[in-house]
Amino acid sequence: MNHTKLPWHVGEIFDDGETSVDDSDGFEIFSLDRVCFQHQGGKKPKETIREEEELIATAEFIVRACNSHYKLLDALKAHEAWEADLILNGDWSSGTCRLTQNQHDKLSDVQDLRNEAIKEAEGRL
Repeated sequence: MNHTKLPWHVGEIFDDGETSVDDSDGFEIFSLDRVCFQHQGGKKPKETIREEEELIATAEFIVRACNSHYKLLDALKAHEAWEADLILNGDWSSGTCRLTQNQHDKLSDVQDLRNEAIKEAEGRL
């Protein structure tokens, strides 16, 4: 089963401070409520009230993390593949690895992919 279609976005902020996270079609995936409970191992949960600004920041963090997940994963996989090529096919004759032109170009591509993924995760896109 697949998760809800990306990208997600922070949805409506209600009068009571509740904040939703919605899917790309505008349907609510879940909501964050100002009233929350800390479960304490079988004891009565402790109730606390969160500030609206914290809920909004939390919703924004969840949205950035989920929306950037696959781009970050792709960047890590690309680096892994580049590193494997370097280890298996690099010129190690001098005791340290010398990059071929292709490996150098691929490193530049991997760095670009990484930088874009970081920007998205940090909300700078």
